[in-house]
Amino acid sequence: MQADPEDFETNFNLGILYYEHLKDLDKAVNYLKLAVSEEKNPTALFNLAVIYEEKGERTRAKECYQEVLNVDPNHFKSKVNLAILLDKEGRGADALDFYREALHANPRDARIHHNLGINMKRAGRLEDALKYYKRAIELDPENSLVYYNTGILYNILSDY
Repeated sequence: MQADPEDFETNFNLGILYYEHLKDLDKAVNYLKLAVSEEKNPTALFNLAVIYEEKGERTRAKECYQEVLNVDPNHFKSKVNLAILLDKEGRGADALDFYREALHANPRDARIHHNLGINMKRAGRLEDALKYYKRAIELDPENSLVYYNTGILYNILSDY
């Protein structure tokens, strides 16, 4: 299969092939960039963002997640991934907006409750953090990481 700068589908499929099966991130990026230059497709942009993130290129990843949200303002995974990136950068207040939007779209997603708990803990809002951790446990009682973070929080609160 040969790349065609004007064929979205071919370039998108080659990008996914190089990413998922051949593990060649640079070639995957090249093909996905060709694909999105032809069509601003949210799935292609999202995959490009994920690869940039995997490569440690956080700025480019954030730009792609933002571009996904420009094309599809309700793209759930982009909101979550962008929130996580912003949180990792210490931009918890900015992340909070995306977490809340994602939670509004999917209130039964335990990962978002857990991440909101982490966000609240970093902001010093410990009681709010506990509330989100407890809800995450209700929704996903098998997630040991939430129990671990809840235990640490109880220790901080000296409430055990």
